[in-house]
Amino acid sequence: MRNLWTIASVLAIANLFAVGSIVGWLGASGRLDRERLDELKQTLAETPQEREDRLAAEVAEVDQREDEMQQLRDQVERLMTSPMTAEELVALQQEAAMAADQRMTRAMRELEDLRDLLARERAETDRLGEAIEMQRAAFEARIAERDNLLGQAQFRTAVDTLQGQRAPAARNMLMALWDGQADPPEGELDGRAIVVEYLRAMEDRQRNKVIAEFEKEDPALAAVLLERLRTDGVTPEVADAAATPDEPQAP
Repeated sequence: MRNLWTIASVLAIANLFAVGSIVGWLGASGRLDRERLDELKQTLAETPQEREDRLAAEVAEVDQREDEMQQLRDQVERLMTSPMTAEELVALQQEAAMAADQRMTRAMRELEDLRDLLARERAETDRLGEAIEMQRAAFEARIAERDNLLGQAQFRTAVDTLQGQRAPAARNMLMALWDGQADPPEGELDGRAIVVEYLRAMEDRQRNKVIAEFEKEDPALAAVLLERLRTDGVTPEVADAAATPDEPQAP
């Protein structure tokens, strides 16, 4: 019994090696790849009866499609060769006219929508152009007023007086102008713009001390002053972009 089991085991291993050798040879020679292996698995997975049933179903589906195509060809041939009655011709003409009217109505509606859009865009462009011109004129007026202020001897005297104060006192006086507690002279420049010009005209050391006093009380305001020292006097677009939401822009 033991000998029979040994012989059976040897034969099974030999067959396994033989099958492996055949599969390896098929793969090496290009006769077997993954696609053909999948096809082989699918073929072996079906019983002969299942394969016959599947092929019969595929043939029936192809026959049905051919019948449908033949019916369609017959219908087209009949429409092309058989004469149309007057009623059918009138109905066909009415259908074609209705389709043409619908296309025309849709085209006219789309054209009207485009005209309305163009009119709105043109009005918006005109409005933006007027706003830009007003902004430019206001900016040029502010620059002219600023140049006029800087050219006055009294302004230089005020700056020298401000620089002669201790930094906390100078900060208090400038804060009164900034908050509107002291009315600036008539002109395009408001109190905040004049504060910026006072700071710009001061010597670096004294200006730094005054900004430091602002920073002690209100760091956000100190940052606003720093930005206005950088942007005031440049193009209006740059100045407006640098302005903070809490800081009203000069008109």
